[in-house]
Amino acid sequence: MISDKNTVSIHIKNLSKGYLEGGRQHQVLHDVSVDILKGETVALLGRSGSGKSTLLNLISGIDIPDSGEVQIEGKTITSMKDRERTIFRRENIGFVYQFFNLIPTLNVGENLRLVLELCELGKKDSMRQCEDMLDAVGLKDRIDSYPDTLSGGEQQRVAIARALINQPCVVLADEPTGNLDDYTADIVWKLLDKLVRPIGGTILLATHSADAARRCDRVFELVDGRLLDRTESFK
Repeated sequence: MISDKNTVSIHIKNLSKGYLEGGRQHQVLHDVSVDILKGETVALLGRSGSGKSTLLNLISGIDIPDSGEVQIEGKTITSMKDRERTIFRRENIGFVYQFFNLIPTLNVGENLRLVLELCELGKKDSMRQCEDMLDAVGLKDRIDSYPDTLSGGEQQRVAIARALINQPCVVLADEPTGNLDDYTADIVWKLLDKLVRPIGGTILLATHSADAARRCDRVFELVDGRLLDRTESFK
């Protein structure tokens, strides 16, 4: 269910990106354009190397396009300077990855608090916010545990808590259940749905999974660098 049918959360216009490989130019994205609405959950399908991660990196401002424009909540990411993009990303975009990307030398609470400290939230407030978020994902009792003591599903729940700790307007998920069994993947999906939709957040999910795509409001596929709407095939 889409929470707001009138507000565009992610606006992508004529986006192109290529890389030089072995002395030859490899075009990854060709003139990609799409609007993703606030509150939508959108799946991005495509074979390995099709450009899914490249598109997520361009949307977040980690990378910059050769041409085209990306706007998030009306802010043009592609016209920002490096530091401005970094601050905007930190405050407005949450990331969930296949391999969790937790810092192994920090415990669960510290992994979450690091995000808040970068946003200059006070220690007392950040501790309370971390406890509330870990409670929401069912891991409040593991706040002092280290990542290597957690199961894969628990680590992904911590990663989700970290991604959502600032209540970002956009969540970018790159194969978030790719390392999990079906049962644990279902738990992760229910958590994302429970925690993101109530705040009107938008999820863009890069995945190989048809089952994951069926959970989404719309489905797109990257083929030869172009974005094709596959929503009707998943209804």
